[in-house]
Amino acid sequence: MYVNALGNVFVLYRVFAQLATVFASGPLPAPHGETYNRIMIESTAHYQVTTDTSRVVWPWRTYKTSMHNPPVLNISRFDGELAPGYVFISPVDNNKQDGTYDLSGTGFIMDQRGDLIFAADEDGMGFCNGWVAGMTDFRVQAYQARKYITYWDGCNTRGTHWGHRGGRVSFIDEEYNKFELNPDLGINTLEPATRGSVDVHEHQMTDHDTMVVTSYNNTQINLTWIGGPADAWVADGMFFELDVKTGKVLFEWRALDHISLEASRYGINSAGAGVTKRVPWDWLHINSVERVGDNYLISARHHFAIYMISGTDGSVLWKLDGLDGGSFGSMPVNFRWQHHARAHNVTKDGMTISLFNNMVNRVKNNNTQTNGLAFWLPLPLDPHNPPVLVRQLQMPDEMLFSGTQGSYQMDVGNGNGFMGYGKVPVVREFAPDGKLLWQARFGQDGAVMNYRGFKMTWHGTPKARDPVVLIENPRLHTPRVYVSWNGATEISGWAILAGNDKDSLEAIGVAQKKGFETVFELAHNKTLQCVQVGAIRDGEIIRMSNTACVGDKVTSKGDYLRLLEANERMKAELAELEHATWGFYKVFAEVAMGVVLVAVGVWVSIFLRDWRQRQQYQSVSKEEW
Repeated sequence: MYVNALGNVFVLYRVFAQLATVFASGPLPAPHGETYNRIMIESTAHYQVTTDTSRVVWPWRTYKTSMHNPPVLNISRFDGELAPGYVFISPVDNNKQDGTYDLSGTGFIMDQRGDLIFAADEDGMGFCNGWVAGMTDFRVQAYQARKYITYWDGCNTRGTHWGHRGGRVSFIDEEYNKFELNPDLGINTLEPATRGSVDVHEHQMTDHDTMVVTSYNNTQINLTWIGGPADAWVADGMFFELDVKTGKVLFEWRALDHISLEASRYGINSAGAGVTKRVPWDWLHINSVERVGDNYLISARHHFAIYMISGTDGSVLWKLDGLDGGSFGSMPVNFRWQHHARAHNVTKDGMTISLFNNMVNRVKNNNTQTNGLAFWLPLPLDPHNPPVLVRQLQMPDEMLFSGTQGSYQMDVGNGNGFMGYGKVPVVREFAPDGKLLWQARFGQDGAVMNYRGFKMTWHGTPKARDPVVLIENPRLHTPRVYVSWNGATEISGWAILAGNDKDSLEAIGVAQKKGFETVFELAHNKTLQCVQVGAIRDGEIIRMSNTACVGDKVTSKGDYLRLLEANERMKAELAELEHATWGFYKVFAEVAMGVVLVAVGVWVSIFLRDWRQRQQYQSVSKEEW
């Protein structure tokens, strides 16, 4: 075993020595395309665009080394500085239209050029037998001073209210390790098949490392006093503040305990609501919650209102009504059917409230387009000191009408605003003065929707999965190599090892990373059969890929998963090699220590013998004297 371990160690030494030979000629490449004193291999971004004209499905990209198929972003770019960061979307099929090619609700991180950065795996998204809702609210949040991708996923049975779905919240760290928040909130969900009681709408972290989530409790109630049936069902809008680690409920609020049913602007008979448990009267429709100090800001879509809720007793502290101003006096502009209310710059003198103003419900009306709004709310309350309009983002010549869903980030890092248009599959970035800077469409109206869209920064290095490489050499033409690493950011290039077989790999150069999947050719040697690459970041190789040889294929999800399994087997073999090598060194060290101890013992014996002889000689000499 030790002889074999030494042989394998020599092979690894030879590989890395070859890399060192190439890299000794100059610094490693940076992501800006500078020229280096080394062997550079030309590379390009690789993807194929597929279109199915027989259906409403939006065009999608396909790759050689990934099973994911993100939508093509139809991008419009205008003059002006864009904010740093990536775009976060999770397109969902609307009304069974099958408008997305990848699994409905897959979360995607994409750059502003439309290149894929990360596609979330769909493991667990079909965890019940109902209608999969997929991922929503896909974004970055902070927990315990670390950045996480957070998202909701769940499902329910067809025929129930789309906005009332039970599920769970997932957290993915920068190494793509995952944990879930799936508390039992003890509520009455729509269907027994629905797993989890966290609602689809809100999953917002607080400054206290807790999370506020929405939920709906289906409650039977007598509504004859407002013209409804005696055995009606209502969706009691609720929110909970949760301990992320344990799922323990730290605060609970129920709308029926604090707000009158008469405040609803959504009729009791709307869409047949209120008759059955499956389709309850959604009189409030809570769709966003944020902890503000010790209190909570909520958006009540069916009231056209934003409420501030006391964190002490759950009472309503004030109401911003989209039509008449509520507690604040007359409104400078109106809002209706809104989503995603957030507080900014909160002081004792007031705060700014931003929101996504749907303005329409199911269909457009009054030709008033959906927009992003921000108001300054002066405090303390004074009807003679009304709200002030701070910002209104809309396009007079390119009106969008989003009847449901949506999000508005007031500041994405440089003062720019970013909007996701919900039922309309479009995201936009605006300058602080309201000028449109960037727009991307990723589906047909009515066929695809995207609950919220965000622009955020993210840094990722997958721990469990390595880069995936594939080599093709049809009929002994020039070998062509494809490589990608789903979720890895700030990778500037690929260090290339190639050879006629897996045991003869030698460093041959560096290719610059381009796009999600990079392709390059090994034109100098058409007989090369195998290749391995190393991902370069900040001048260092941070991870090696699998070793791929001609004949390997990644044409389906099964092939992709088998390749990943091969990767894992290779890593396991390397771990065994490392263990065997350490065993060799351990034995060598023990033998060496034994030799040292024997040598010391011999030296001590000789020293003691000489010492005794000197003592005897000195004793005789003294007696003779």
